[in-house]
Amino acid sequence: MVNNMRSMTLFQRNDSLRNGHLQHRDASQKSDEKPDIPLTKVNLRGNQLKGSIILGNYGLLTQLDVSENSIEVMDLSALDKLETIQCCRNSLRELTLSGRNLHSLIAGNNNLTKISVRATPTNLKHMDLSFNCLQELPDWLVGCHQLRTLYANNNQIHTISEHLLNNEHATIQTLHLAYNQLTSFPPMVKRKLPLQKLYLQCNLIEDLPENFFIACERLTILNVSSNKLMTLPIIFGSSCSLERLYATNNSLTDRVLDSLICLPRLRVLHLGYNLLTTMPETCISCWGDLEELVISGNKLRHLPENLANMANLRVLRVHSNQLQSVPSLGRTITLRVLDLAHNQLDKVNIASLVPRNLQFLDLSGNRQLQVDAQQLQACRTQRPMALVDVSGKNRPSLPTAPLPYQEHEDYEPCWKVGFAETSGCLPKLCIAQLRLPAFCNSEGLFGLFDGESGNGVPNLLVKAIPKILLEERTVKETANDYMKYTLLSAHRELKQRGQQEAVNVTLCHIARSRLPTEAMSYLPQTVASGRKFILRVATVGESSAVLIKHNRCVLLNKGSPSRKLGLSANFPLLCLIRRCRRWY
Repeated sequence: MVNNMRSMTLFQRNDSLRNGHLQHRDASQKSDEKPDIPLTKVNLRGNQLKGSIILGNYGLLTQLDVSENSIEVMDLSALDKLETIQCCRNSLRELTLSGRNLHSLIAGNNNLTKISVRATPTNLKHMDLSFNCLQELPDWLVGCHQLRTLYANNNQIHTISEHLLNNEHATIQTLHLAYNQLTSFPPMVKRKLPLQKLYLQCNLIEDLPENFFIACERLTILNVSSNKLMTLPIIFGSSCSLERLYATNNSLTDRVLDSLICLPRLRVLHLGYNLLTTMPETCISCWGDLEELVISGNKLRHLPENLANMANLRVLRVHSNQLQSVPSLGRTITLRVLDLAHNQLDKVNIASLVPRNLQFLDLSGNRQLQVDAQQLQACRTQRPMALVDVSGKNRPSLPTAPLPYQEHEDYEPCWKVGFAETSGCLPKLCIAQLRLPAFCNSEGLFGLFDGESGNGVPNLLVKAIPKILLEERTVKETANDYMKYTLLSAHRELKQRGQQEAVNVTLCHIARSRLPTEAMSYLPQTVASGRKFILRVATVGESSAVLIKHNRCVLLNKGSPSRKLGLSANFPLLCLIRRCRRWY
């Protein structure tokens, strides 16, 4: 189907577009009006455009947004004045542009295999081609001498042209090539590159160029997690600006430490799930600014004694190693998170291990661990402490048969509530939990709210959701979908706070069915009167709910990154929320 825009003439003749907004006018007044103002901006986001679209009669357009439609082929080659194009979340296979004045192209979440330009977009500064089907980057990118940011993650790219970064006019500062099929990174020139942020995670890269850190001297963030690296290039001198290095899930051996010791500006270092057997004290001495160290999933038996000297360390994760002892960390003032789970510890001195400001300590999975009860009690008198037993050994058995239902009598719920913790983003934790295991005496209401950049909205929802849910259950017309309408009403409850802030939500409600099921009618009368419990789940945004049943993981709701609670200013139409599902 072709919507030749003429798709613009979908509007009636007595209508006009003024910078993207439809205005009606009376035909009798045409002669008295001033000449039409040239159309320069059009916003058709979230309509029902589909098929092939050719725009040729709007040569003065500078801004075009056709995101969130079902367009498959789009030809904009006649629009020489276009500066910004947004066409993400369509079904685009082919895209043709003029490029002459193009500054920004956002074309993520499509099926693009080809992008053509009539003239090299020498003014292009930002381009997003993520989540497409590209097998290679467009060759005309080499001529984009003002390009600052390039997102091409989640494609099928096998190789990168060495001219992309090595030409003398290269200006790329942020390059995102994660989740592709790269097996190597192109050779680097001797001159210094402007590259500051490089994301290469989840590829098949076996090594980086020898002079990588010399050429990328200005690099501050490098993510090479989930590749096939055995080591990193040698670093000469201490001029490297790298602050964040993510190299989890590779095959890095102790050789990599020869390179890492030359990174004095490191603030975040992730080396989890590699083949490390040692962590020398010399490395710790060189990382004076380090705030987060993750070396879980290696083969470490000991930790360096000078760990306590790290003046800025906030997070230390060393779980799933072979640690038999732990140095004293009581003197570290800044340490907040200490994860020593799943090692071979048999005895720890709580008094010397736990720093004064520690907020999270995980010692689970150390099967032979013995803790002095007096030390633990002394520690608990000095600060508020919640002790959680995750071994399961001290947990009462769950009932094997339904409990008889008694309408007016308080009783212990037949479910147990565990716990979940995360250090979250280093600067701030933006996740709030709703935990009401005895909601309305005999029900359970649980929720997770991720505010991404702030915790104001999550905390607001934690307080508002229980009341909203109770109200929605009383509305007869929508009672069957009360979970969905609870989230819709919560969106309205955000008011002004929901204009600029977004939140991901997972909400679970456990309650008895209104009437006994047919299957339960065959049970004894004392049991049949107890109606069956139903778990209802509703989600919005990137969060999901997983049910573990018979040693199997069942994904109840799949996250939808394009839909979140809030952000009303960006999406005037209320976001749609998945219909909640019933699980018996």
